[in-house]
Amino acid sequence: MGNSLEELNGYGTLKPRNLISSILGGTPAKTKTLPISNPHDFRQVSAIIDVDIVPETCRRVRLLKHGSDKPLGFYIRDGTSVKVTQNGNSRYL
Repeated sequence: MGNSLEELNGYGTLKPRNLISSILGGTPAKTKTLPISNPHDFRQVSAIIDVDIVPETCRRVRLLKHGSDKPLGFYIRDGTSVKVTQNGNSRYL
């Protein structure tokens, strides 16, 4: 027990709330965390495009295929990233 993939991801651990308990408040439902892929699923970035022309939230990056220098295409960013460092939080691309 506790070794299945569903139990490890918390499947079935949240009790559904009915209408009355959601109106009255009751115990707040625990939000489920978003799954994040393993690093091997991410693509290598070869260049950031339009750095000086467009705002940070609209920048494009050029992606590479895994294990080669062949371009894969473009990805349009929809926001900024925040990295937690020893000196505090820093925004980066």
